[in-house]
Amino acid sequence: MMYVIDTSVVVKWFIEEKDSNKAIKILEYYKLGELTIVAPDLVIYEFVNVLRYNRSFSKTEKKECLIAYLI
Repeated sequence: MMYVIDTSVVVKWFIEEKDSNKAIKILEYYKLGELTIVAPDLVIYEFVNVLRYNRSFSKTEKKECLIAYLI
């Protein structure tokens, strides 16, 4: 099975929002190898922009989020 995700799904992996539990389930199934995730190339830029303007994260936490996303 393949899921095409956008930035809103990625954000939900790191910031508690409505339907974050659904986004986290997608990530869990991906890590288990039960599905494939595809995302537009712009997702990383949009995610960085979200982190840039979100004041609830420290610089260190922002770096950790980016590293976690890229792994």
